[in-house]
Amino acid sequence: MEFSSEGLRFGERVEGYRDGLRRAYFEMDVEPLSPGPFEGAIRTCDTAALKVGRIAGSPQNVLRGARSVRDSGQHGYFLNIQLRGRGVIEQRGKRVLLDVGQAAFVHAASEFAFRFPTPFEQLSLYIPDEFVPRAKRDPDMLAATALPVTGVVPRMLVAMVDTIAASGELDPSDALTAEEQLLALVQASFKQLPNVPDDLEARLLVWLEQHLTDPQLDLDMAARGLGASRRAIQYCMQRLGESFSGRVRRRRVERAQLLLRDPAWRLVPVLDIALRVGFSDATTFSRAFRRETGSTASAYRSE
Repeated sequence: MEFSSEGLRFGERVEGYRDGLRRAYFEMDVEPLSPGPFEGAIRTCDTAALKVGRIAGSPQNVLRGARSVRDSGQHGYFLNIQLRGRGVIEQRGKRVLLDVGQAAFVHAASEFAFRFPTPFEQLSLYIPDEFVPRAKRDPDMLAATALPVTGVVPRMLVAMVDTIAASGELDPSDALTAEEQLLALVQASFKQLPNVPDDLEARLLVWLEQHLTDPQLDLDMAARGLGASRRAIQYCMQRLGESFSGRVRRRRVERAQLLLRDPAWRLVPVLDIALRVGFSDATTFSRAFRRETGSTASAYRSE
């Protein structure tokens, strides 16, 4: 199946793209995010059990509601791989960010929101339930869940999905071979997902709040303090939708903002506040504060 908005009049493009998504996958709503002409392209290639697709478009939100879930009867998971731009996936109370080269699972039988603030391109692989290991089949485990792509197996999977998506229709013998190899890589990729204790995410957030003021706080320190692996900590942060260092920076800046506006701290030098919330020096604090707020600490204090 192939669709492109290129040959359509501007007023028909969004509806044509929406219909293309419905024919390729299922009913979804599309909200354009930019005022200019809408662009969208979809190309899919099916084997007997799997569906491989490549989707590109203008900035947009793609939403799947309860009615679409109820009417489609589709079960299984999608593995979405970001090729261009940035994406955000929200599903079952979870949120995951996708930069170029990153991948995440989406539960096909649950509501979701895809948000693309810039022009984007994604690969998509549909995996039926029967090919998902039983231990990983819980939607709350895989919905909006990042797949680490640093290992050889996930990179091979991404490369093969990309190759199949670019090839279009396959002849029967090629389709059979491709499906066998894809399924083997999919099964191996599931093993890349760490077995994270159910309470690690909650314990991690509490532990971080307790240690934010320590200038030595880093990923290794958190792993030691929680009795977990670095990989498990990183996996928890991916599920939360931000990096370890990003969360530490954000929470320290948020604490600094409170102190900067607190009358009891109005005469305390900015550097002392920076050190109080966990930054090791003025330069690091200034860069972090501007990155998080778009302003300087002094300007924020005087507002």
